[in-house]
Amino acid sequence: MKSYDRHSHNPHNHNYEITAKDCLASLDGQSSLEAWTITTPDGVDLVISVVMYHKDGVGFSTTDWQGWQPQTVDEIRDYDWISFDGYSAVLLSGLPTLFVLTSNPA
Repeated sequence: MKSYDRHSHNPHNHNYEITAKDCLASLDGQSSLEAWTITTPDGVDLVISVVMYHKDGVGFSTTDWQGWQPQTVDEIRDYDWISFDGYSAVLLSGLPTLFVLTSNPA
């Protein structure tokens, strides 16, 4: 089985064709757990789970697109997540998010 570069985990990348998007659960009215069907450059169809924050346009996918995917909100915490920009996510209140450190100006 082919291994995909974890830094190219952006389903919007021009190398992937998104052929379907299905909402599995609304998380809070502004975000959702979705199942996206994508076709890889070599023609393999994959169904991946995506957490989308619609207000900010930020999205996360699981790090393993070839394995089992979460189907419910409760299953989100059982997976590793990565942002569409390639950054590892942390879970906050059971949902993937980015943890950003900023320096405190003196």
